[in-house]
Amino acid sequence: IFWFGKVGPTSVYADVRLIYDDTKLNITVHIIDRRLWYETTPSPADLTQWDSTSLYVDLSGKGDATPNSKDYRLDAQLNWNGSNSNYRAGYRGNSSTWALNSIPFTVTTAWRGDAPNDNTDDKGWIADYTIPFSSLGLSGPPPFGTIWWLAVVVHNRDDIHGPVLPDTFWPQWMQPNLPSTWGQMRFGVPGSNAPEAVTGGVTTSRRG
Repeated sequence: IFWFGKVGPTSVYADVRLIYDDTKLNITVHIIDRRLWYETTPSPADLTQWDSTSLYVDLSGKGDATPNSKDYRLDAQLNWNGSNSNYRAGYRGNSSTWALNSIPFTVTTAWRGDAPNDNTDDKGWIADYTIPFSSLGLSGPPPFGTIWWLAVVVHNRDDIHGPVLPDTFWPQWMQPNLPSTWGQMRFGVPGSNAPEAVTGGVTTSRRG
């Protein structure tokens, strides 16, 4: 779990939870946002112009200088139906930028508060991604200890007429087309070894 952003009248806060099993990776983004707006008939290019999220994943573990075939971008927009395929789009790197790609993944969205697409304050929304490892060209989860590079962007719109507000990033220095600026995710909990205790000094115990 990690978190970023801040709660404010025109800013958003998000916490992100990651979990995986033998077949899939789940990433859930919980967002606090005052006003919720989405496009009812979006094109892939429209998704990030409304309340939406983008996940960036680099499978190479190296953090390359440009998006390549090991790099994926998964966009998801808030929507009333929760899991409509029109509200998600996948991209893959082509060694210079991002190319639209039919990557099988699902996203379920939900909101807290009144309802989207009105001028009443709400409490926020959720984007719950399910990404099969097979969609990333893998037969199962990567080996224990594997490092992937990861970034998350929350896109924000507080008025139907715009403008689109500044994006909120994790990590804060992240650049979408530069995987080496993303953060890291590790598969499996690392072990730890307690340091050996070193005896020293004198302790006196007395009965009162």
